[in-house]
This record gives sequence, structure tokens and C-alpha cells, in this order.
Amino acid sequence: MVDDKRKSMEIRDLYETVLNRAHFLDAPDQALLEQVLGRGVRPIEVAKVAGLSTRTVQRRVRQLTRRLLDPRVEHVLRNYHQWPSPLSQIALAVWARQWSLRTTADRMNLSLHQVRQHVAAVRGLIDAGLPRRRRRRRAVDLVRA
Repeated sequence: MVDDKRKSMEIRDLYETVLNRAHFLDAPDQALLEQVLGRGVRPIEVAKVAGLSTRTVQRRVRQLTRRLLDPRVEHVLRNYHQWPSPLSQIALAVWARQWSLRTTADRMNLSLHQVRQHVAAVRGLIDAGLPRRRRRRRAVDLVRA
């Protein structure tokens, strides 16, 4: 019973985190998360209204949730306001909104080359700000040890 309560609170906290970060998304994605996670509308109901399959709605919610909980996206959202304007806008577009480099260049009236340079700079900032991931030990490595 206590574990169920704790698990329920953890899920609620994750939903809250996702909803707090959702305002960085494009309007349709933001509205979808607010409906499903915020208001508790079932995906089947959203699917009927949108004319989509339930599976499509569920998949999209799952994709958006994973993206907003990704450590790289979290780092961008936590630090973008400290970065110069073009860098921060490109970081939000590429990592939070998942725009392609070409779409980002077109919408921001920049060359693709400029966007690539900014993305490389943001990757460096992300890599510098995140702890190194340890290499997972494979079963073969454990046998040799």
C-alpha cells in the first residue's frame, strides 16, 4: 500500500515535470500533453476528436514525455537563458522542439552552416554540463575480470 502511494506520487511528480517543460514545445504537442497528462483525458478520446488512432496518440505522448525527461533536453531547458540569443533559440528548436537543422535554419532565417555551428557549440555545452556516462559492463567483460 505504501509502495503504491509512493509510486503514484513519483508518477504525479513526473507528470508535473513534463507539464512544466511542455510550454517549450510547439502548440499542438503542448496541447496534447496538457489534455492527456494535465486534464486526464484518455488517449482514445483525444484520438476520436483529432481523427487519429489511439496508438498514434499514445505513441506521441510517450515520445514527447521521453524527450522532455531526457538529460540533454533538461540541461538545455535549465541553462538556455544564460546563453547568447541565437544559441539559446537554436538549442530550444533542435533539442526541445526536435526541429530538423534545415527547418531551424528556415524558420530563423539563418544559413544551414550557421545552424550547424551553433548546434556544435550547444553540444559542447551539453557535454560539459552533463556527467560522463559510464560504459556498461557486458557479460563478456565480467567473465574476463
